[in-house]
Amino acid sequence: MLDEYLNLYESIGEEVNLSFYQLALDVLIERVRRHELDAGFIPLNQATKPLIQDLNFTKVAESKLNLIVSPGNPLLEKGTLTHRSRPAAPTLRPV
Repeated sequence: MLDEYLNLYESIGEEVNLSFYQLALDVLIERVRRHELDAGFIPLNQATKPLIQDLNFTKVAESKLNLIVSPGNPLLEKGTLTHRSRPAAPTLRPV
């Protein structure tokens, strides 16, 4: 996915240094807006479109979100997941 963009920088003689951060969506967008980050990867959907109206947006991939889970995770039995598929939060009981 990044090859095309890295090759572009290389072809114009620019040095590229990449750092990756995992941030909350609103924090990521705000840090890009304040020029604290040069770019960020975000999902493009109805919820995020209004948040990025003042920013330049380039779609870099067309894909579905994938989830990885540890072996034995009960979600493996589901096959296909929705927001309703997640297990209920454990009940905490006083000791």
